[in-house]
Amino acid sequence: MSKKRWDADLTCYRRELVDGDYLKHTGEKDDGNKDGHYFASSIYQWITDNDLYKVMRHMEKGKAPYNVFWVPLDEEEPYEIEYYQPQVDGLVHIFTKQH
Repeated sequence: MSKKRWDADLTCYRRELVDGDYLKHTGEKDDGNKDGHYFASSIYQWITDNDLYKVMRHMEKGKAPYNVFWVPLDEEEPYEIEYYQPQVDGLVHIFTKQH
């Protein structure tokens, strides 16, 4: 499914949207994707979802810079958050978006 996305450099300073495909990661064992979810946070809000585009759309409504992480746990699993960042092994910082 083609959707708008931010150009994929690790720190996004651009405001240009480009067409692209988004992977949906699910908890199903045989879907070909790693189990986990996306976590995004700013000083005002946070969101988790398995759809990166949905996470980015939600965060773009705010006017604050935000970070997006890949959390290698099911979305329902509990984990600690410290300084707006999940505290789990295997965490991947995907990008920081500056407004």
